Amino acid sequence: MNIGRTVRFLLNKRQLSYLYMMTHSGYLFQNGWIRSFAEQSPVAKDGTPVPWLTIPFVKFLTPRLDSSMTVLEYGSGNSTLFYSKLAQSVVSVESDSDWYNKLLSQVDQRVVDIHLKQLPEYITFAGTLGRQFDFIVVDGLERVQCSKEAVKLLSDRGVMVLDDCVREEYRPIYDHMKEAGFRCIEFFGMAPGSRKDNGTAVFYRDGNCLGI
Repeated sequence: MNIGRTVRFLLNKRQLSYLYMMTHSGYLFQNGWIRSFAEQSPVAKDGTPVPWLTIPFVKFLTPRLDSSMTVLEYGSGNSTLFYSKLAQSVVSVESDSDWYNKLLSQVDQRVVDIHLKQLPEYITFAGTLGRQFDFIVVDGLERVQCSKEAVKLLSDRGVMVLDDCVREEYRPIYDHMKEAGFRCIEFFGMAPGSRKDNGTAVFYRDGNCLGI
């Protein structure tokens, strides 16, 4: 490494101005990426929790969630706190006991119902509740199998969200959702605090709760 060149770069006012702009007013700052990276937790620029999904999808989703919607998550987290502020109710299926206990102390249990389950019950448990959901997020264990269960639990206006949709092992999900009559929109970009591009897919039908 050329130390002299590095020092000259750091002392270059134009470069410093650019770095300041990026961390105080640019896209990454405005969308919470800078703060999420610093705190190692997905948050908005004001520190409020957001889902660890792609930023373009979170921006699309936020104004469309409302207090009439019921949410089911395979995998909980800051997303649970986020949905609980906007939706009517949230059911989360979680496999990590430490994360489960941490969230349990933070959520409003009048709105959020978190269930600690291990495989294989993790996959099938939501189906035993006798409920349908408007918004289902598959972002945890065994996503191919969970998505097959999730599609049975969608309301007439329900949508299913798959995170990390760029992974080849999740391609079967696209096939069975298409067979079930769903179309798909994908949102690509970085998630809050993540250094790599990712993808979030939304499977929907006509008359869905997001107005797609």
